[in-house]
Amino acid sequence: MPSERDARAGAPALFGVRVGGVDVLLPTDQTLEYVAAATTYPLPGAGRRVVGLMQLRGPPIVVLDAGAQPATVRREIRRAPVLLVGTVPEAGAVLVDAPPEQVATGDAVHDAARPGSVFDAALTRPSRDARQADRVWWHVDVRQMFRILAGD
Repeated sequence: MPSERDARAGAPALFGVRVGGVDVLLPTDQTLEYVAAATTYPLPGAGRRVVGLMQLRGPPIVVLDAGAQPATVRREIRRAPVLLVGTVPEAGAVLVDAPPEQVATGDAVHDAARPGSVFDAALTRPSRDARQADRVWWHVDVRQMFRILAGD
């Protein structure tokens, strides 16, 4: 959820999810669906961050891994929690560490160190969690994050 200040400013509603060990904020209008146990099929010869393909009511969706140490070769069909972003047919999916959650953002954090993730360049700014002052959420440019992950 947006902070009261963001809601007044007409900012898009946000929710939080942990991706590749980083707490990120995503706009609800760019997110398609959370799937707790998506079946992914290997895609031989794909990039090292490509988990494989999944299907969403027909269309195939590429699933990416933002973790620090993605597997280099995936030969097995597996089930994993994913978040689908975008709209079909341009949608993509990313493995998530935990289900999405509502977040009330607080003040901007000016001295937060970048988390050191593979997609750090897509992180735009940190915000404090209004309910847990020691937790920091990163706003993320979703398209840039997917470009980084797909190109690695």
